[in-house]
Amino acid sequence: MASQTYSKTLSVVSYKQFDSRWKDLKTSCGGTMGQEGCAITSCAMIFNTLPDVHLAEMKAKGGADCPYQWTTAASLKNKTYSATTGSFDSLKASMFENIITKGLPMVVAVPGHFIVVKGFVGTLPVDPDGNIFYSSITADMFKVNDPGSSSNATLQDVINQKGSVSRMAVFK
Repeated sequence: MASQTYSKTLSVVSYKQFDSRWKDLKTSCGGTMGQEGCAITSCAMIFNTLPDVHLAEMKAKGGADCPYQWTTAASLKNKTYSATTGSFDSLKASMFENIITKGLPMVVAVPGHFIVVKGFVGTLPVDPDGNIFYSSITADMFKVNDPGSSSNATLQDVINQKGSVSRMAVFK
């Protein structure tokens, strides 16, 4: 069986929710960015906006920062938003296509946390017509920006630390 190597890393800025510039800023839920700012920080990465600026603009929309209002964020940035609920196995083909074909980073949910998937590096089997066997995709092939950790480089790292994937969100 033939194989094909795929490698694409999107240019997505990396921010940490515990950055001293915004970690102590309060969210509308009453905690701080350092404690509960992973969604705001992840979306700030996708939108290429500083997390403190994104927090302020979401707060100005009636406290849309916490709980995070995904459609409000999309509207603010003149984007469309779609989310798909499912396990890693059910989402991995779409995640691959978002990165490799569409060039779109994603916000991915794991228990109590959000991260940005920004790249893919891996070799996959293909049939004689070039069709990919998506079942061979593994979580360690996806590269991430984790707003809550400086050590997590792959989606597998995040899964090992936080638990399984439950949702994927895309802004276009």
